[in-house]
Amino acid sequence: MGSYAGSSDWDDLPDASSFDAFRPRPIEPVAPPASAPTDVDAPASTGPKPRLNAIFAFDTTGSMTKWVENVRDKMQYLAVGLSKLLDIEIEVIGVGDHTDGRGMLQIHPFTRDTERLNTSLAELHATDGGDTPEAFECLFKVLNTVDYPVPTVLIIVTDSIPHDMDDWEGDDDGCPFGVDWLTELNALKKRLRKIYLVSCATDPAVLALQRQLVGANGLFQLDDMRRLVNLVMALCMDEVGELDEFMALLERQRGPERRREVEALLGSRG
Repeated sequence: MGSYAGSSDWDDLPDASSFDAFRPRPIEPVAPPASAPTDVDAPASTGPKPRLNAIFAFDTTGSMTKWVENVRDKMQYLAVGLSKLLDIEIEVIGVGDHTDGRGMLQIHPFTRDTERLNTSLAELHATDGGDTPEAFECLFKVLNTVDYPVPTVLIIVTDSIPHDMDDWEGDDDGCPFGVDWLTELNALKKRLRKIYLVSCATDPAVLALQRQLVGANGLFQLDDMRRLVNLVMALCMDEVGELDEFMALLERQRGPERRREVEALLGSRG
C-alpha cells in the first residue's frame, strides 16, 4: 500500500495487488446478544431459520452525512429484527472516493453480534469524496476477492454512482486504479444472490444510471430513512421466500398502514 499525506490522499497509487489490503477478514462467529427493541417482534422459531447473509454498503461522502447518521440509528433495530427471523450475518462497509485514502473503503467483516455491529457503525467516519462519482467500482473489485458460501445480498445506500459510467456528463476524474465498474459488477452479480440500491438521489440523471447498475427490480428511492428497516427486512425475507409471512407479521404487529407503506415501496422499485 502506498504512503499517505496528511490530507489522506494517496501519495502513490497502489497497484492492483494492494486491493488485498481492503479485503474483508473473517472473524469468529459469536452467539447473538439479548434482543433489543425492533419494529417487528418475531415469534420464537420452532425450527431452523432460513440462512442469508447481507452486506450493507453506505456512501460516507459529504452529501450523504445526514443519511449515514440516520442509517446508524436504524441499523441496530434492523440487525435485531433480521436475527429474529433469519440465520444471518451482516457486513458493514463505508464507501468514499479515491482521494479519501484509507477511508476509500471502511470494511467491517461479517458478524451476527449486534454489539459488534454497533461498534462497526460507530467507527464509520465521514469522508470528503472528490468528484461526483464515488469509488463503487473499487468496492465491487474488493467484494469479488471473497467467496460467498452462504447466499448473500448486497444493499447499497447512496446518492451517487461509480466512476466512468458512459452516460454521466458531470465531473468525473475516473478511477486511478483503472478498475472497470461494469466488468467487476457483472462478475459480482454472479457471486451474490442479489444487489439492491437504496437511492437518496434527486438528480434524474443519477437515478437513471443507478437503475443501470441494479436493474429494474433493484432500485428503491427512499425519502424517509425511518422506513429503511421494514424495507430491508422485507427484501431479505423475499430472498428466502417468506415475504408473505413477514408482511402478515408486520400487519398484525404494526397495523395495515405500515404494511401498505412497505408494499408501496416494493411496488415502486425500478
